[in-house]
Amino acid sequence: YMEAHRDDSRVAEIHWVYSVPIVAGILSTAFRLAAKRVGRNGITLDDYLIVFATICLVGECASGLGYGSPPHGMGRHVIAVAEEDLIMVRKGDYVFSHFYDIALVSVKLGILAFYYRVFAVPLFRKIVVATAAFVIAWGIGITVTLGLVCRPIEAFWDHKIKGECLHLVEFTYFTNISNLITDVWIFLMPVPVIWHLQLQTKKKLLLCFIFSIGLATCIVSAIRLTVVLGHGDPDFTWSYVPLGAYSAFEPLGGILCTNLPIIW
Repeated sequence: YMEAHRDDSRVAEIHWVYSVPIVAGILSTAFRLAAKRVGRNGITLDDYLIVFATICLVGECASGLGYGSPPHGMGRHVIAVAEEDLIMVRKGDYVFSHFYDIALVSVKLGILAFYYRVFAVPLFRKIVVATAAFVIAWGIGITVTLGLVCRPIEAFWDHKIKGECLHLVEFTYFTNISNLITDVWIFLMPVPVIWHLQLQTKKKLLLCFIFSIGLATCIVSAIRLTVVLGHGDPDFTWSYVPLGAYSAFEPLGGILCTNLPIIW
């Protein structure tokens, strides 16, 4: 199959799936900060976390564009890519993965900081703090594991170097499943609190909808998980393009869903 489709290309797809999140992420976060300034509301912890998440999103997409797109071969079949370019693609994947994980953690913490600021319910705030502690521990664990994925680390991108590496497929399964479960938990957390507010049912439903709109991000996470099931494909320069796309739009979805209530 690869030989018959040697000249096929997904390069154009790579360009837009990484360019759109950069523009959308920067604009939405800029509008968030502008809305805070117009409303004369001070910059709070959740704002800083979302700004940091946006920076990580830009870094993630920039690494995808810089290392993955031409001249390094991402978006083409692996048989058409030179070995030195494959090394650059794997280096880009390593950097991309770090930015992706940190962006997800920052978005989650930004949402939790927003919950803590908005809902002054003691028990709920304790749950928020406990969830934040779990997210931080999860992020540290994932980052350290990825940092030590191979010994020596050069063996991750240069397969000529002999080394010991973790089973990336199992590691990827764990990170995606735990990430999806955490997302669902975080986005559903405020629903019981909202339902007990002294408001009309219509307003309660509207608030529940606004705070649960982030479940769209969970859908992206779930779709990404189905793509991860194909992780390990030897034609990775071709088959990983959709995985990279979902990995870029997932943190973007979290950033947009966090910014919308502030902008509105």
